[in-house]
Amino acid sequence: MVFLNYLKFLGLFVLIFFVTVQSSCAQYSESLSSDRPGQALSANTVGKGIFQWQMGLEYAGASFKDLEAYDKVFVNSNNLRYGLFERFEVGLDVVSETAWYKEFYLPNRGEPKSSTSFGVNARVNVLKGAGVKPTIGVQLALQKLGENDEVFEPQLMLATSQTFWDTWGLATNLGVKNNNGSDYNSVIYAINMNKTFKRKLTVFLEHYSEIKNNEWQNKFDGGASYMINSNFQIDLYGGWYKKDYTFLSPDPYDPLLYQLPNPIQVTNWFISTGFTWRIGKHGSTE
Repeated sequence: MVFLNYLKFLGLFVLIFFVTVQSSCAQYSESLSSDRPGQALSANTVGKGIFQWQMGLEYAGASFKDLEAYDKVFVNSNNLRYGLFERFEVGLDVVSETAWYKEFYLPNRGEPKSSTSFGVNARVNVLKGAGVKPTIGVQLALQKLGENDEVFEPQLMLATSQTFWDTWGLATNLGVKNNNGSDYNSVIYAINMNKTFKRKLTVFLEHYSEIKNNEWQNKFDGGASYMINSNFQIDLYGGWYKKDYTFLSPDPYDPLLYQLPNPIQVTNWFISTGFTWRIGKHGSTE
């Protein structure tokens, strides 16, 4: 069943790839295309012969209402993108994180734990738009390739972007992700509204979520990016959301579960900063 899931994701992506490459003959856009900041992926590819490094540093945490407990994590993410064709690219994700936590029934926090995971992806630009005419891209990714993960998690994402009144932008993502080799998938989406000032500073507000096991999480983030030059961009953003976690069948005879409120309200938050650096023929280095 897991193998069939892989074939479904891969088959659709390969079909889109060959249709796009056969119909592609135009020179691609020279503007920098970054997936940072925010959750939404860009609908653009980097262009043939272009290498792009997207690096982020993130500090995130979760607090539990009415409990002396918390989770904290520091994440270093690196996304390396390379254009094999004008409208087709491949990528590598390397994510290192250090996490620590405080359980409500322990007097002190636990020891920090570190881990590193990997992912690979391929992206194709299906349609190059202009203005309100959308640019459309599709990405296939295999995520969470860490040593503790049993299987690959395929993810297929449709990304679009549009421009309104020259300075306003809308980016959307809609995708499906397999959950650790199971027989069910979750739906993921993102809606990103942004505004650019003098072609340098861009601010954005974004709503994103994952629909999994008939549960929906209402998440928001926002922030800004600034173009140092045509090949280098810096960014800063953050977000938060609240969720109630309910035990399906708490054991009243378990002394630990008996002390917990049910449901538990959890507040999640994060702040992230990073950069995008492009190396290649497009743009200038001024």
